[in-house]
Amino acid sequence: RVDDHSRTGLHASPRAAINWKPDDDQFVLLSYSSGYRLPSPIESYLSEYYFKSDANLSVETINALELAWQMRPTTGSNVALGTFFNRSNQQVWLLPLDASTMATNYQSWLASGPDLTRPPGPFFAYTNLDNPATVLGAEASARCAIDDTPITVWGNTTAQYYRYQHGIRYMSAGFDDAFGKRIFAFDQTLPKDVNGPPPVKVNLGLTYERGLYFGGLAGRWVASRKQFSFGNSFFNDGGPIAVQTVPSYACMDFSVGLTFGGSTSDYRFIRLSVLDVFDSNHYETIRADAAALRVPSSLEDQTSSAIGRQIVLQGGWSF
Repeated sequence: RVDDHSRTGLHASPRAAINWKPDDDQFVLLSYSSGYRLPSPIESYLSEYYFKSDANLSVETINALELAWQMRPTTGSNVALGTFFNRSNQQVWLLPLDASTMATNYQSWLASGPDLTRPPGPFFAYTNLDNPATVLGAEASARCAIDDTPITVWGNTTAQYYRYQHGIRYMSAGFDDAFGKRIFAFDQTLPKDVNGPPPVKVNLGLTYERGLYFGGLAGRWVASRKQFSFGNSFFNDGGPIAVQTVPSYACMDFSVGLTFGGSTSDYRFIRLSVLDVFDSNHYETIRADAAALRVPSSLEDQTSSAIGRQIVLQGGWSF
């Protein structure tokens, strides 16, 4: 596949795969694929507040390899093993402009009156990061129907190693503001594994299907990981730059449902799902809460974007 985009030009996305089927109950897959992500409209055209967009902003790219094996030992059961490798580059990040450009933009804002209808800047730009990120992973899954029962037990686990080639450095010599105070002077290097996926994820569950009724119960555990938050970082005061460890968590999900019809041409269902049944109040990213932001000179250093119990009622109709 080749695409020609009006802003970023030509991009090729070759893909190839080999499937081998040793017998009727197993197969092996080897695949290569590549792709790209266009910068979003905000990343491409932002010109507000402290930020702007790099006029030469390009696409993010990724190349991926996968090797997978799957086997069906018995009717109603299967096992699968796989490993994967991918390498992405040119990721779009908000990076600081050089100190002289920051100072020039600040002085231009002062010379405008200053224009208090807009903050000074820009001081940062959406830029392609020349720092490849690599993911090396393995996954395993199994599913087994229990004989003479409507219950199927299943489980899967994924392990991933994520690293940037270099630590991402936020560095600026800063400049003096209108009161002679040195601002936007900082120098900190983010860890190489920042903003990566959880290194380990485990799911274990069972499903129930009998007649018109179905249901499921699943437990999941997700390992801790490091996250960077631009919004929590105090760049104008010289830092610190917010990198927090999102804690690991375990929770349980539950669902029950009822089907109507039964043919592929007329299939209807209603399902009630409860995610995180016991309200473990786990975290997915870092964010300062409103109360902390109202306190002068406060520094929010705790994960606070908690996700708890969610209840979903869903219906569907295929025809």
